[in-house]
Amino acid sequence: MWSIVRYCIPALICSFLAGGCGNKLGEKLGALNLPTLSGAPVSLVEEMGSVATVYLFLSPDCPMCISSSGDIRELAQAYHSHGIAFLTVYPGTFYSKSEIDSFHTHYNIGLPAILDTGLVLTKMVSATVTPEVVVISPESEILYSGAINERAASLGKKRQLVGMHYLKEVLDAVLAKKAIPFKRINPVGCFIES
Repeated sequence: MWSIVRYCIPALICSFLAGGCGNKLGEKLGALNLPTLSGAPVSLVEEMGSVATVYLFLSPDCPMCISSSGDIRELAQAYHSHGIAFLTVYPGTFYSKSEIDSFHTHYNIGLPAILDTGLVLTKMVSATVTPEVVVISPESEILYSGAINERAASLGKKRQLVGMHYLKEVLDAVLAKKAIPFKRINPVGCFIES
């Protein structure tokens, strides 16, 4: 009996504390400040949406990122008013700030841009390619990671008609408070330089 009480009490205490004791991702995100394109640091916790946050990992010269720019813009516009925040993340040091800014402006991304030069966030959420999305709940649980949609048939091959819209289905499920239809769909794109 005493052994059950000894193990249950810490678990109950943790569940009542803000953020819980078992959410390592939440603790790491809470401590993470990354620079924007202007160089100003931003707290990722302050940028989180009230319903969910979508991190979009992009790179300026990846053809799949270029072809996904319109999809990204449409999704951000459609879901922003529902409490879903969208943030673009440019991982690594392979691209200069001017190259990233030029891409961001030329393709009218129109979302906050974060530089993850040390790949801290990238590794934290296990992002491997661009474009790749990671959807995180306000409790810092990864709800979905992977492809935006099925536009990329394989590396270098695009579909003209996109049948499956993975990110849209996930966000619709989040808003409807239904089960997430899939946790991961492997993205097709350009490998993140490590």
